[in-house]
Amino acid sequence: MGYWICPWLNVLLIDQFIRRKSDVSAVTHQRSLSYKWGLFSIAFAVIGSACIWALQVVDAARLPSGISYEALGLLVGFYLAGAVYAFGLKKMIKEREAAALAESGQ
Repeated sequence: MGYWICPWLNVLLIDQFIRRKSDVSAVTHQRSLSYKWGLFSIAFAVIGSACIWALQVVDAARLPSGISYEALGLLVGFYLAGAVYAFGLKKMIKEREAAALAESGQ
């Protein structure tokens, strides 16, 4: 259950962090706002963490560091979702700000 909760939680945390740091007024009131980056980052992280968890079949669940594949999969999913979503949200905010500047400049 934690394989989808951890990525979802980190997407929420990154969303709050980035929206507090930057001016998102160009993004918040648009009807064409898409949540594709959030869904994509959660799906990408869940697939990535499940693949790491599945490695224990090949390796017979023996990692030299003593950490389990389950914990490693949760951590990878958590950080992977955050990184992908942060990249996507920053890109989306930049595009919206550039469009808003272009509209106001005309």
